[in-house]
Amino acid sequence: MAITLEQDVAFKEMPVGTDWIFTISSTNVTGNYKFKYIAELCIDNYGVTNVIKLKFSPNSTDNGIINISDILEQYVSSDNLGKNDLTYKAKFKGTATSATIKHPIQLTDKFSLSTDLCKRLTIKFGEEYSANATDAPTEYLDELTSSNYLFWNGMAYNNEQSLVSGEYGINLKDWNSNSFVNDISTSNLLTDAPADKQLIGDNEYATLSLLNGYFPSITKAVTAVDMVVDFRDTDGTFISSETTAIVAGNGGYNGSNNTALTDSARQLMFAGVGTANMLGAGVSIPSNWASYDVYFTRLSGHKVSKVYKYFKKSADCKGYEKIRLTWLNKYGVWDYYTFNKKNLRSTDIKRTDFNRVKGDWNSSTFIKYGYERGVGVLGTIATETISLNSDWFTNDEEAAWIEQLFVSPEVYILGDYDSTDAGTSGAKYGNYLTPVIVTSNNYDRYTRANDKVAQYELDIEYSINKRIQRA
Repeated sequence: MAITLEQDVAFKEMPVGTDWIFTISSTNVTGNYKFKYIAELCIDNYGVTNVIKLKFSPNSTDNGIINISDILEQYVSSDNLGKNDLTYKAKFKGTATSATIKHPIQLTDKFSLSTDLCKRLTIKFGEEYSANATDAPTEYLDELTSSNYLFWNGMAYNNEQSLVSGEYGINLKDWNSNSFVNDISTSNLLTDAPADKQLIGDNEYATLSLLNGYFPSITKAVTAVDMVVDFRDTDGTFISSETTAIVAGNGGYNGSNNTALTDSARQLMFAGVGTANMLGAGVSIPSNWASYDVYFTRLSGHKVSKVYKYFKKSADCKGYEKIRLTWLNKYGVWDYYTFNKKNLRSTDIKRTDFNRVKGDWNSSTFIKYGYERGVGVLGTIATETISLNSDWFTNDEEAAWIEQLFVSPEVYILGDYDSTDAGTSGAKYGNYLTPVIVTSNNYDRYTRANDKVAQYELDIEYSINKRIQRA
């Protein structure tokens, strides 16, 4: 075989925001002309395949080295709507998604698969060259086909990648000393939110996201088949439990038959875990709940994830406005936090003026009117901003997690459950998500040793300006 894969990525399942480096060699470099290596990236999303053909020259050792991470980033993006699929349909208040019925993914009843966030990659390596200097080169394609890879729109900060036997990558089993594959009761879901303390109100939306299914690079990874919610009272005493099967009828996919990453696009899933999501799904939430636990289990009921604890958050006693934000975290999925301390709104106004000629010059005699003005306003741009104040954070983990909000490229104000919205036509436009931009340009990292407690202030700006009439 002419083509040899000298260096692969260290793991078959990785976020796009790390090095995807491949090195290949060929026995045809020497003795031929106009030689280039070829890599055909076959990116599959639910059976629809895009092929990107790349050509690159050999280096001084005659090998070809290529990093494709920047290219893969162009083919994944955030998931904003519940999944619409013939088999796997997300639901909002019991109504399945369709081509015309849609809802924000944050509002999903039970489960929603990824639409644009997670995809499969297969690479076909080849080469081109000519036998003499005057002929055009001939392509020799698909001389070596790689195995399947899973990639999604997650980011590895700084130097988080591993080096394993000369190959680089992110180890989902040991990413910053945490495991992000279903395995045991200490496995993380796709968030850095503290598992032991999340705050949520009676009518608030939230999701947790997980990678679920077979992962050939990772030993002992198991498939989650159920999501369990245990409700507790103020003393922590168990009240009741709700178990939701991860099956197509609930919008979920457990990947138990996916032995070679052939269904990669289905292996990232959103789970509706907020009180509002459960209300929409018809869950009977106990009236005396004070907290609830969310975790995932395999067939025998054993936990394969951490227990994520949600505590009831009531309105602030001082009557401050409550603003709940949802943002794209480093793993490419959604995190949530409610600001209910002192939040200040302000509006920046910019006007474009013009001079108007007063009087009626097109009549039998000149006349002026009292409503006429010399200077008028041609246009007004009103930009609304909000300065938000968090609760007091008392541990490093919680404070470090909220910092991802400051750098997130996609942030929204998230509305509460609306009992008047039946959901039969999808979510009402404008009721739930309001796009905003974080305008804070810096933050000071909290550490318990230095600061004991910390409160963050965040400035946001509505991404859509108020519309004002023209004068």
